[in-house]
Amino acid sequence: MPTTALRELRKALGLSIGELAALTNVSIGAISQWERGESTPSDSKVHKLADVLGVDPGDLQHEIQATRLAYVRRAVAKIKSGRIASSVAK
Repeated sequence: MPTTALRELRKALGLSIGELAALTNVSIGAISQWERGESTPSDSKVHKLADVLGVDPGDLQHEIQATRLAYVRRAVAKIKSGRIASSVAK
């Protein structure tokens, strides 16, 4: 799994996912999904994350969107290569 900017920032500050979740008032699952690119936080959550992590919200939003795009590209590649069986076709 590729390392994401959000994960790198969190780890650089010595924070666990649980600690970042508590500081931003979101679930551990949400932080995990954002780090993997499975979903993206709302603008208000990006601002809270940026505040806690000490970075510019615009820069963080850009990095989160890049992570999301990479996740979607990997998923599409898996589908195209047939590595993901389509339950819809059944």
